[in-house]
Amino acid sequence: MKRRTLIFGSGKYSVKIAKSLIKNGFDVLITENRENLISDEFYSFSESDSIKFITNAKIISANGFVGNFEVIFKVNDVVTVERADNIIISEEYLIKPDFNNLTPSETVIPLFDFKAKIDNLSESFLQNKKIAFLTGLNGEGTAHSLKNILEFCSKLHAKANLKTFVFTKNLKVGAEGLEKLYRKTKDAGTLYFKFTNSEPKISNIDESDESKVLIEFFDEITDQNFKLIPDITIVDCNFFPSPYLKEIARNFELSLDENGFIQADNVHRLPVFTNRKGIFVVGSSRSIQSDDENILDADNAIGESIALFNDFNQGPFFKADINYNRCARCLTCYRNCPYRTIIFDKKVIVIKEACYGCGICASLCPSLAIKLKNNDGDIKSKELIQFDSDGIHVFCCERSALKAYKMVISSGLNLPLRLKILEVPCAGSISINNILTCFENNASGVLILTCHEGNCHSEKGNIYAKNRVGFLKKQLQDMGINKERLLLKTIASNMVFEFNDIVNNFAKKLSLL
Repeated sequence: MKRRTLIFGSGKYSVKIAKSLIKNGFDVLITENRENLISDEFYSFSESDSIKFITNAKIISANGFVGNFEVIFKVNDVVTVERADNIIISEEYLIKPDFNNLTPSETVIPLFDFKAKIDNLSESFLQNKKIAFLTGLNGEGTAHSLKNILEFCSKLHAKANLKTFVFTKNLKVGAEGLEKLYRKTKDAGTLYFKFTNSEPKISNIDESDESKVLIEFFDEITDQNFKLIPDITIVDCNFFPSPYLKEIARNFELSLDENGFIQADNVHRLPVFTNRKGIFVVGSSRSIQSDDENILDADNAIGESIALFNDFNQGPFFKADINYNRCARCLTCYRNCPYRTIIFDKKVIVIKEACYGCGICASLCPSLAIKLKNNDGDIKSKELIQFDSDGIHVFCCERSALKAYKMVISSGLNLPLRLKILEVPCAGSISINNILTCFENNASGVLILTCHEGNCHSEKGNIYAKNRVGFLKKQLQDMGINKERLLLKTIASNMVFEFNDIVNNFAKKLSLL
């Protein structure tokens, strides 16, 4: 059976993704929420049963999971239902020019318009011209805009004898290749003016002549005031997420970042993942990026879509399993699953194909009705209750602390004796009972190592762990256990020496208690 991918958005990156997936045996549905498609490449497809287009499509609702998504659209007031095995979100930016109170004219041009015109500007027209670029003066500039500006300056200086000026608050040259390009344009004659304690005054010289612009500014390097009347003024453009992303996110229950893009600021989401298995987000739907980065996103989405179904029946080894004899149908698991893999249909059901096996539902279940089981029915949490060693018991998230621990071992660093490492899929799976069981089994101390806040694969697993440790510390004293014997720290997978220091310092503290 052929797999079917639903792509939101019809831009050039969507077209690239669609062509590649069709070559790999997928059917593709491209939906566009506007009537007029924005990419000419849209029309390059030949008529084929492998691809279908829907324009002016507004999402109404979405159900299902990886391998079986069902999406309801309204298309020209007609309701249509579409099925897909996976989803790729590739909506385009909203681009708005930042005119800095200037009036647009033939010589006051938005950056994205200048991109289309620059190749047609003749040497004779450009000769001795003064061209000013305004970027990041009314907010944070972007590396994407700066790259365009640097490339334009390089092209202009190669074409004619002219002067180029860049006015900015923050020159973002940290992206790959920008520092080199910045030095190249500077050597060619581009002048850069950076403002930290002052701002340039930019205005039309005469309201009757909108083509003339006056830039008055204080140069913080030479400590002097200057005036410039450029022949051409290029204004920056601001990029905003498509408003349609909110509707898509709401219907699929996807996380948004603070700017409204679909992808929480989380290293475990990179490059194209969301909090839902089988739903990928690329390019201008997840952040402000360069064309090269958007192309790389498209390639990643293609690769992950193919890999998703090559490994579809394997997936994570452990899955959440519900004992219905104990289940009270309180829906705690349904409300708190970070991956939206639990549904309620007369009874609570875990969609095994979509489950990441994080264990958060098991740790939150008040009836202890949920266990993590593998394909043979073995329970993952057994390791938390069957050891009887004393010493330090260390809970390690498999995505961060466990990797750091393995690197400590391979590096030959010294760790305390009598160290019991407890691998967990997510710190959110560590229940209060798990921690107390360690102390019941003579642990001298319990150390919980989680991902940094904001970088938990399950989004809030580290916060659940932090809250439980905070609650339990208040109770330990009444149990006759010093609360200093319980410690929570955050760590990343590459923090080898930090892992070693945390464990050794905790061992020293325990020896003094």
